[in-house]
Amino acid sequence: MSEIKTEGIILKTVPYKDHHKIIKILTPDSGIISLMAKGVTKPKLLSLLSPLTQLELVYRKKGSDLCFFKEGFVIEHHHFLRQRWDLLEAAGKMAGAILTPQFPEKAAPDLYKLLTASLKQLPHFQEPTTLTTLYYLKLLTHEGVIAWDLQTHFPLSCSPALWQELKQLAHAKSFRAHHDRKGLGVVSLELEKTLKILL
Repeated sequence: MSEIKTEGIILKTVPYKDHHKIIKILTPDSGIISLMAKGVTKPKLLSLLSPLTQLELVYRKKGSDLCFFKEGFVIEHHHFLRQRWDLLEAAGKMAGAILTPQFPEKAAPDLYKLLTASLKQLPHFQEPTTLTTLYYLKLLTHEGVIAWDLQTHFPLSCSPALWQELKQLAHAKSFRAHHDRKGLGVVSLELEKTLKILL
């Protein structure tokens, strides 16, 4: 049984039997991995293994499929997400959007950077839907669903002006310029539907 050390963000936890959890974690080097965490009853461990926590972790791999959580250390709890429902909802949507299209244990350093940066930026956006829109655009571009050479290739119906704006968002190098942007809630919902259909 080999031990592996990495870092990751917990995307989802599922209770298993009485005191165990199955944890889905996005890591930069192994993409999404599923770990069995046994005896998760102490408050400290429950907090460590809560969704959207970024942590350093050590896990054991037995054979080709079974992985077991051994220990972890918090990098970032993202407690601010629990203070506002709209921030928590946006973060949950971002985490959920990664779960569907990724093959297990496929390296995903760019997606890991995108998710960590987006979570840190959430409290700075006046409207969290602006950030989820930006995030979805970057994710769909990364997965090859959106090509930006022609508007006719874009999966949503929109005006040329909005298409240009979305193109700028998808290729933005900095979040800061978009902190005050409003009115992208409908676009965010449409992109969310697109993710569910195409990925």
